[in-house]
Amino acid sequence: MMRRTITSAMTLTFITFVSLFIGTPFIHTVDAFKSQSIPAEVQSYIENEARPLFIEAVSKDPHGYGYSTAREVQNITIGEGFPVYLIDPQQLSLSTSNTFQDVIRPTEQWEFIVYSDQQAMSFLRVSKTSSGYQLESFGGDSSYVKSALQQLPAVGNNPYILVTDKSDKYIVKLGETQQELVAIASPNQDLQSFGVPNDEAIQSAPIIKALKQYQIQNEHSDRDGGSSAMGTRMIGTSDDTSSNQPIIRIVLISITIALFCTLLLWFGMKIRARR
Repeated sequence: MMRRTITSAMTLTFITFVSLFIGTPFIHTVDAFKSQSIPAEVQSYIENEARPLFIEAVSKDPHGYGYSTAREVQNITIGEGFPVYLIDPQQLSLSTSNTFQDVIRPTEQWEFIVYSDQQAMSFLRVSKTSSGYQLESFGGDSSYVKSALQQLPAVGNNPYILVTDKSDKYIVKLGETQQELVAIASPNQDLQSFGVPNDEAIQSAPIIKALKQYQIQNEHSDRDGGSSAMGTRMIGTSDDTSSNQPIIRIVLISITIALFCTLLLWFGMKIRARR
């Protein structure tokens, strides 16, 4: 009887840990590439609140944001929007990670291109909060993103997503056969040294390979005290502390699933013992 009890306890423990560690990456993958359409409430916030806030702020210094006059700012339009993803350095370090969907994690942010007279000018980013939405940031030069979009095929059933890593940006198109097509949306000259072109869309594998090498060089730089441009480039970092929330939620869901499976097994063993 004692031996059976010990065996049952060991089985329950094993299943709990297997459920946790298998369940977590599965949920991460599903959550990362669920429907990428911009929520209607985000679109409404963009037009009714974020756009007026952008106009009010930028009109005070139009030249500083790349506009000619305050009148030009008044006539801006909001264009394409993208869900924002970040690169997870732990996922990137895995030998099995070869595509962006292997290494990214979602945020509750969306970035939009701001146009003036059909010319891509600035960015506008909004984020979800406990009470609704807020204007997270604005400004910059969105012409690189627009150029990257023109390198990619028209959107079908798999919309584009925006992957950011500090100042570097990538527009990712997930194909029907799970093949990723990526266009670099920032003036990243470093990747060209790895044979990655800046002016055409390519499959994701060469870019992920280059980012892995950057990551290794960062580790060596930290250990050796180096200060080269390549060594100081940080992979998978962000100033957005709220971006950790999806990961926490994924872990909690995984733990819940593991505990639920354990409870079901325990009830099954109790019923079997009574018989």
